Amino acid sequence: MEPTFVSYDVSDPEDIKVETTIVAGTGCSGSKSIFVVADQTAPYAVYGNYYYGDAKCSTVFSVDENGTLKEAMQEYIYQTGSAVHGTAISPNEKYLFSADTKGNMLWTHEIDRTTGQLSSIGWVEGPSENSGPRHIAIHQSGNYAYIVLEEASAVAQYSIGDDGTLLRVGNLYSLLPDGLDSADYWADEVSLSAENKYLWATNRARGDQKGYISAFELDSTGQISKQLYLQETSTSGGFANSASGSPFDESIAALTDNSTGFVEIWDVNNGVIAHLDIRDGQGCCANAVWLD
Repeated sequence: MEPTFVSYDVSDPEDIKVETTIVAGTGCSGSKSIFVVADQTAPYAVYGNYYYGDAKCSTVFSVDENGTLKEAMQEYIYQTGSAVHGTAISPNEKYLFSADTKGNMLWTHEIDRTTGQLSSIGWVEGPSENSGPRHIAIHQSGNYAYIVLEEASAVAQYSIGDDGTLLRVGNLYSLLPDGLDSADYWADEVSLSAENKYLWATNRARGDQKGYISAFELDSTGQISKQLYLQETSTSGGFANSASGSPFDESIAALTDNSTGFVEIWDVNNGVIAHLDIRDGQGCCANAVWLD
């Protein structure tokens, strides 16, 4: 199947409808669509990424007055060998940051606030050889970005300059206990709590080992002050051992599982406080979205 992006009408939560389907990424032969983020203010541009195969490009989409995807208005290239798995927009919506897992790089693009199109500012290499930057979370202050490193099984913290440049701060924070080999794992997700007091991060196992979840405490500027805990999850996590911070409760996050299929609620102080099996026979769950 060709890489495709879809917009939905969600005005009626009991009758969600497909509005538009756009095939894009023609500059990326053999790739699949993997990730999408959207501006929260006009012109409400949407930024889509690709993975697998030749996935060196990304696409900017425009929307109509209702927010429906309209057309692919810009395709831009990272570099040969790149494959970006996650992106994030700065709080002031001036910059788009990209985690280039296969290229082992972090990219900064400036967003044209009139058109939504991008221009490249630059890139920095991952914090170690083949570290595999995967996903990005950005503190609400705009001071710091947190990167989960798939191959290194760790979290890195970067300061964000006024010009969008990234500079690593401090040491890496491991998502594995001492003595375990990062080659047996592949870290998955980073997610901030409602008021950005805590950072959640997760790690999946490639085999039958258990995965891990970690919580970090942040100071008022966004600096990581300490790693609160690193705790084993009940399964490997499969392809997705993903944490999603609650948008209305500072202390909790949802953890999904793709190996057996469940959703758990984790508390920064008490660990697992709720568990729901979803037995669809497929290991249902890759991501969780909170509803208020």
